[in-house]
Amino acid sequence: MALRIFISVLVLSLFAYRAGASSSLQIEENQTKPAISSTFVSVQNLNGLPPEMHGIIVSNLDGLSLIALSKVSRYWKKFLLDDMYWENVAKELMFTGIRPSKEVYPCLRLFVLRCFSYTFQDLGEQNFSVNLFVSADGSTIVMPKWENKPGERNPPVTTVLTLSKGRNYRGIQGCYANGVNADGSVIVGWSDKTGHECQAFRWTKDTDIVPLFESDRSVAFSVSPDGLVVSGETRVDGSSLVFRCGKDTMDFSAEFLSSSKTESSDGFVRVYTGDDGFFFSRPSPYRWDEKHDVIESIAKILKRQNVLPEGWDLKSVQAVSTNGIFVVGTGKYHGADRMWMATIPRFHDDNRPLVPMQEPKTCLSWLYDRFWLPLSMFFPG
Repeated sequence: MALRIFISVLVLSLFAYRAGASSSLQIEENQTKPAISSTFVSVQNLNGLPPEMHGIIVSNLDGLSLIALSKVSRYWKKFLLDDMYWENVAKELMFTGIRPSKEVYPCLRLFVLRCFSYTFQDLGEQNFSVNLFVSADGSTIVMPKWENKPGERNPPVTTVLTLSKGRNYRGIQGCYANGVNADGSVIVGWSDKTGHECQAFRWTKDTDIVPLFESDRSVAFSVSPDGLVVSGETRVDGSSLVFRCGKDTMDFSAEFLSSSKTESSDGFVRVYTGDDGFFFSRPSPYRWDEKHDVIESIAKILKRQNVLPEGWDLKSVQAVSTNGIFVVGTGKYHGADRMWMATIPRFHDDNRPLVPMQEPKTCLSWLYDRFWLPLSMFFPG
């Protein structure tokens, strides 16, 4: 018995000596080395500061850190309900400084959470549209369709899908869309609804179709992120002219507004339709980003995150949003032609874990969501 007590005292003394040595060494290092600022701040240290300082610190965090902090405690979740703390991150994600659609995102936190999550949505039966467009905030998908059989001349039709509390479909008869602005509130293209063969138009939910020219033979190809400037082509005195139409201006000496359906506006993310596997080894749509310079199958990315349902076969990718996050395309679900949209964060393969969009269904996933995600922001890499 005495021997056991002696050994216990000896072990405790050794630990005490090592703790004292390490603390004295730390004090000595702090006295001899300049202080190094850290990006990650302890939550306990934050709790000791006044609320005014909380706001200043939180306003400088990135989106992933804000999401993680909102999961730490009820206090931080309530504190971060204010849109002002998410505004800067939302603007960076939109690339335009324009607020995301209020109809789909009543608060900015929902938009930021979605941009850092992996999601997959079935958009319904494919209407054999040759083009799909998606707004920068992922709130609106535009699906133009124009089918003409031999001996027939059917007018075009554009379906606007707004992902607000489910699916809200709206049809624009006699119009073929060529572009959508950042928040999905403005759509441009050409129309024969007014009796003209081909007439450029600008559409909003409030004004419906507004022709840009009184004459025919004009087409609108793209629209600025704020929806105020429309670019296209028209014929004047037998000559084709490029135009830019503003709120009260019309410029015929301008160039087309830059737009690309297959890459983000900064060129950071690009998407490509597969080649059916005959010549190359990429039979399904794939994605590339500039940071990692890696080409990956979109289906494999979604499967690794457990968001792609069984039975889906992705066949094509039609467009990517200007921020490179939202992707739309076509595929087959149990053999039926369907349309789909996926959310893939810009830095989807970073070391820092991203936020699962779906609710946790198991005990392990609950522990991961409640404990590891909040702590991971303080222990990077």
